[in-house]
Amino acid sequence: MGQQITPSDPEIEVFKPTLVNAILSDNTPQSDTNIDFGQVSSATNGRGLYYTNTNTEDNRTTYYYRGAVTNNYVQFAGFYWRIVRINEDGSVRLIYQGETPNATENAATIGSSAFNSNYNDNAYVGYMYGEVGSNSYSATHANANDSTIKTVIDTWYEDNLLDNYASYLADSGFCGDRSIASETGVIGMAGDRTNMDPSYGAFNRLYSNTTPQFSCPQENDLYTTASSKKGNKALDYSIGLITLDEVAYSGWSYGKGMTDCYLNIGYDYWTISPKGFSTISNAEAHVWNFSDTNFYDCVENNNGLRPVINLKSSIEIVEGGNGTSSNPYVIKTS
Repeated sequence: MGQQITPSDPEIEVFKPTLVNAILSDNTPQSDTNIDFGQVSSATNGRGLYYTNTNTEDNRTTYYYRGAVTNNYVQFAGFYWRIVRINEDGSVRLIYQGETPNATENAATIGSSAFNSNYNDNAYVGYMYGEVGSNSYSATHANANDSTIKTVIDTWYEDNLLDNYASYLADSGFCGDRSIASETGVIGMAGDRTNMDPSYGAFNRLYSNTTPQFSCPQENDLYTTASSKKGNKALDYSIGLITLDEVAYSGWSYGKGMTDCYLNIGYDYWTISPKGFSTISNAEAHVWNFSDTNFYDCVENNNGLRPVINLKSSIEIVEGGNGTSSNPYVIKTS
């Protein structure tokens, strides 16, 4: 490995063979100041490891991979993962890659599922959701019920990570942003739906303004466990899904495709980010998915599942890996 770079966050342990230090020493992080997020990643619009402290949690620095990078592979818990970013708290966010490093399409997922089994109320855009039929925003978007997809993700966690690997995971949270971009966000099965279709935060940022953000606008939408010092403390386990904003940072742009993006596996899969509730033709709750065609889907439809976890900043690696698919970073577990 090359020279070690000391990041700004004091929670990151330096001068140890940690995954964080490997990432920073094996790359040359660049500022993302000149990236146009209205366009896809490319050799001239961002490819590699970037950093920013704009639109981040408490304006702290985060480092993220963008474009068709080939050096962000990790082997952990018997599976391969891709590094999404070093979070603001120094933990490392990983997305599931499969049982082999170069898995594509459904082999790079843990299967497929509906996001929610019902779709005719905008409560169902939530990874967790509240009272169906309510005319209250807070009741609609309370974290009282598990979505279909959360149940599947939690079961996979129990089967594969809970017994031997839970202690490696950080409780950094997963942002299912339900802040309102338009209308009220409360119209569901109850009340007059006329001209009241709510759209949520990611729609405004990534369709209208092409300005992604890492920070979560509302604490109620930052899914964390009860032991966390932040967020809604509603999760059973420290596992979730990627956000549409993180997808945009990785190189996707609405309506422009995603050919130069390491997250592209040639198969549609869910994000955690709500899109909106449409009353055109049918009353449907929509959530964004990673796709080259539809970009979002009715929550009742099936899409792939790629779990996301966060490794603690102190987690060490076995010496010798360089993050490539043939020589991934291997997490030290003994």
